[in-house]
Amino acid sequence: MGRRISLVGAMLLVLSAMAAAQLPASTAYLSALGNVFEPYGLLGIDARGTPTGFVAWPIPLEPQMMEMGLANDTVLLQNCLGIHHYDLTTGRRTFATLNGNPVSGRTVDEDGGLAWLQGNLLYRSSTILGTNPVLLTTVIACGARRLHGPCWNGTTGGYVSCSYGAPGNPIGVIEFFDRAGVRTRTIGGMEYITDYVWSPWSGDIILSKRFGGTVLRAAQNGVVSTVATVTAEPWRIAVEHQSTANVERFVVTRCGSVPAGLHDILFVTGPGSVRTLITGALRPAEVEILGWRTLWATGSWRVGTVGRLTLSMRRPYANHGYRLALSLSHCPGVDLGRARLHLTPDPLFYLTTNGDLPGLTRGFAGTLDAHGRAMVPPEVSIPFVPIWGLRVFGGCVTFDAHGITGATNCWGITLQ
Repeated sequence: MGRRISLVGAMLLVLSAMAAAQLPASTAYLSALGNVFEPYGLLGIDARGTPTGFVAWPIPLEPQMMEMGLANDTVLLQNCLGIHHYDLTTGRRTFATLNGNPVSGRTVDEDGGLAWLQGNLLYRSSTILGTNPVLLTTVIACGARRLHGPCWNGTTGGYVSCSYGAPGNPIGVIEFFDRAGVRTRTIGGMEYITDYVWSPWSGDIILSKRFGGTVLRAAQNGVVSTVATVTAEPWRIAVEHQSTANVERFVVTRCGSVPAGLHDILFVTGPGSVRTLITGALRPAEVEILGWRTLWATGSWRVGTVGRLTLSMRRPYANHGYRLALSLSHCPGVDLGRARLHLTPDPLFYLTTNGDLPGLTRGFAGTLDAHGRAMVPPEVSIPFVPIWGLRVFGGCVTFDAHGITGATNCWGITLQ
């Protein structure tokens, strides 16, 4: 115990030295820290695994279930008191109790709203602060506890919920819901599921299975397969795309008792491809990818109005050209060599890839500024025709004089 405290004391000095109101531009990943021995707060980590900064958390309760807000500038953290919103640009903290009760998990959806579980009840609010909630449905209890959820399902515009299951008794259930809360698919036989997220590149649901040490993939058609075995106890998971290698990569935290005291963050790209990003005594229990959403909608899209998008590729893509497109599906995608654009080459795709269409699109082709953002925010004029409920997907590639340099996440929205 003495050695443990001395290690923590040393790390406290390091964290105190790097503490800042804002994290530097080199920050690629965020991890939430905190337990009985350690400080509470957000640890920034760069792509090499080096800590970049620490934001202390003023409330001595372990922050859990971290998630990035839609615009990549807000982090949501949850503890037994409610939801904490931390603005990465200003350092401002906002607290919400969501219906006045503790929640067992929440997610930010495509319109910047919030969906969450309170017991077995699934709620949604049109605001990230959870005001004026609407009850969508009741999820299956299974007699099992929940450690996370729900997650936004960008493929369908709905939500996914999964119960943890019981030790030695695989009674956990993955449930797929549409945007209105109608159950569309159920997958049984789950156990030890601690986290699950939608992949904006493959369109699948990615899950971490605590005991057994596996990363799972649940396709939209209900087929569940194993991505990789990481041993120990995978806890939380996030998904990113490496444009240089054109692969989907999972960022996984291990935070458990087998082997004793092991806490680290891993990169996982498939069977036999597991690499450690960072390890140590600080218990990196949560993980999120800073700026993984490079393309997203600004508010709901309504028929007869103008739908707006935000494109922000950040500094590595500064001054690169870009071209944006829409389609009615995200699979199978278009392989571009250095990147994969997860859109279907359908008529809508070809209609929108040639630049702006007068009266329909604006800002679909151009140059990114010195910060990697679109100089003209992309817009779509949505015709006033009976297309309510239509699902539209978007994606964008960047390029320079040498060719394709990257691609955004697949993004989708339901016209209202």
